[in-house]
Amino acid sequence: MTLLGSEVVIAQPMDLPAVARCQMEVASQPNREALIRSWIHRAGQTDALAALCLSFSPNPNAGESLAWLRRAADLGLPDAQLLLGADLEVGFKSPPNSHEAMRWYRKAAQADFPFAQYELGSIYSEGRANQRQDLPEAYYWATLAARHQFQPAKELADTLRPQLSHDERARIDGRIKKWKRVVS
Repeated sequence: MTLLGSEVVIAQPMDLPAVARCQMEVASQPNREALIRSWIHRAGQTDALAALCLSFSPNPNAGESLAWLRRAADLGLPDAQLLLGADLEVGFKSPPNSHEAMRWYRKAAQADFPFAQYELGSIYSEGRANQRQDLPEAYYWATLAARHQFQPAKELADTLRPQLSHDERARIDGRIKKWKRVVS
């Protein structure tokens, strides 16, 4: 099971009140430009909630939506980095680019964002995004995500653990102890 790119799709919980607030905010503004200015003014340049709302809203101009998502990712928002990586992996709004997808997934994961850490674990476990299957690397990222009480990551780590040798697990445990969050 993966967040994106899997043949099996499992519904994820959605914060419906937040979606409703976002939709009401969209409806209250006279046009998209006013909406964008309003959100950016309130959020500041480092909090790109506006970009995420816009990236999910119906938009006949996918390029505009993608530009806002990229801007949010460039500002260091892990949610946006993960979404941009997913888009680049599967090509929703942009041409697929596995190398760039991995770069954005990694940035989000290095910011200690468990959803991105889990996604990297899934990628290495399945050999997706033009990556070779690498079970030790998959276990590393899944275990990092599992520290956040993220159940799918714990399940992935538990599945991978018996497939690794004692020495591989010891090396990974050492990497995890040395792991430090990277702020981009």
